[in-house]
Amino acid sequence: DVSGTTRRRGQPQARRGFEPGARSVTWEAADPNDDDLEYDVYYRAVDETVWKRIRTAIDENFATLDSTAMPDGTYLFRIVASDAPSNARGEALTTEALSPLFDVDNTPPRVEEIRAKPEAGGLRLTLTVRDTFSIIGETDYAVDAGDWTPIAPTDRINDARVERYDVLIPAPGRGEHSIVVRSSDAAGNVGAGKVIVHLP
Repeated sequence: DVSGTTRRRGQPQARRGFEPGARSVTWEAADPNDDDLEYDVYYRAVDETVWKRIRTAIDENFATLDSTAMPDGTYLFRIVASDAPSNARGEALTTEALSPLFDVDNTPPRVEEIRAKPEAGGLRLTLTVRDTFSIIGETDYAVDAGDWTPIAPTDRINDARVERYDVLIPAPGRGEHSIVVRSSDAAGNVGAGKVIVHLP
């Protein structure tokens, strides 16, 4: 039984830990003869054909790798179990299992085309948020480093990798103001953009 999970560890190791960007896999295995087992751990993207080895001949049922060095995409782990520790050279048996698919998304969304125009009742704030891999999550704005205020896309639902926003926000007082918009994606990456507005 092999399962892929998100853990927090910076380097490929069998020891459990918690560090940003790590992906982990755990598994269960048993030998009918009660032989000792060791494991090789591999990974690859679904659009690749070659497995990359990240751990060799370990005797624990846990391994991690640093996903911050991986391109965005969908991946899986492969675990190869061997009873070599309890058998003579050339007599060992092996079996293997694959993990469920898991996504790696290290790229934050892009907050683009921000505009703020005065109109009756406030400021018309328009913008577009784009993400290369995940759907857009929460989007908020803040005026002059004030409190964050959530805004909804024009279709009212965050369910796509491109979302457009068109909202009327309260107008600040006279002078120059900075409006910052931040947006997260389904993987928790956060991107931001800014527009400067001058009010007479």
